[in-house]
Amino acid sequence: MSEEQATKAAEKILALRSYVDRLDPIDLDEMWGFFDLDAPASRRSMDASDPLLQKLKGKLNRQRLLFHPDKNGHPEAEKTFKFLEVCHRKLMTAYTRQTESVHQRTRREEEELKQEEARRQKQEAERRAQMELLEKEEEEKMRRLELHQQRLDQMLEAKRSAFEAKHNQSQVVSRTTSSDPIVSLFTSCGSSKSILGKQEDAEETAVIGRLTVHLRARDLPVPELLFAGQHYAILSVGDQSFETKRVPGQNCQWDADYVFQIHRVDTALAVSVLREGWFQDSSLGKTEIPFLDIEEWSGHWMGRLLESDNADSLSLVELQASFEWY
Repeated sequence: MSEEQATKAAEKILALRSYVDRLDPIDLDEMWGFFDLDAPASRRSMDASDPLLQKLKGKLNRQRLLFHPDKNGHPEAEKTFKFLEVCHRKLMTAYTRQTESVHQRTRREEEELKQEEARRQKQEAERRAQMELLEKEEEEKMRRLELHQQRLDQMLEAKRSAFEAKHNQSQVVSRTTSSDPIVSLFTSCGSSKSILGKQEDAEETAVIGRLTVHLRARDLPVPELLFAGQHYAILSVGDQSFETKRVPGQNCQWDADYVFQIHRVDTALAVSVLREGWFQDSSLGKTEIPFLDIEEWSGHWMGRLLESDNADSLSLVELQASFEWY
């Protein structure tokens, strides 16, 4: 829309504002003026092809170009547009429908009722479909939450059973601070200088053990586009990192051993899961697991929810890890 057209439209909106907001009936003669036409001298019946009615239609089409909300961003443009449409319909009804027979009028009214009923039914069907979709999404979210909780409960039960078996067989070995590598490791990390004193930095990073990790992922989000990229994970401890092979699907199993050399300064295992993209890979989430948690779950599968920007994401990364201390 040109600047001249926008100015003309704004002037027309201001001129019609009092009529648009008016609650009292508007005289038909006034309505002709809205289209810059003089009212006919008489209420004669006219055929739809009458030059005056054709001129009225042309005026309405020009008004549509000025006030249609897709073309005019004025806050009152849409209201003015609808007002003029109503006025045009009333004028056409008043000056052409006198020629309708009773039968024609009855058929027209029946057709209008059918169209209105069809429109209402369509709107109701769309509303129900939207509600069903929302309910389905909510049910799926609850199902996934319950599934995650079941998996975590199963892991806890397996760990508890293993602990009770060891206890019943008197195979639980208590560790002291001086002999327990994981305890001494975290004690030294909490205050490395107080434990190491004036030892060299090389001793702080001395290798004290080895961590072996198996990894899998569950319920990764569905790709938004048709392209279903493969998934891979990056595992890192300190400066050491491994990238898994790339596999498809929402549930991924990376059948490999990832072995890290553990230094005194290392305290946690970081895991990130990514999906291949057309131009760049996207992150599906990440998590960081302290060594103390890994030591507690040694030999058993443990799970952690992936932290991501998607608040609805419930993806789970599971790992089985064990330490070997030197």
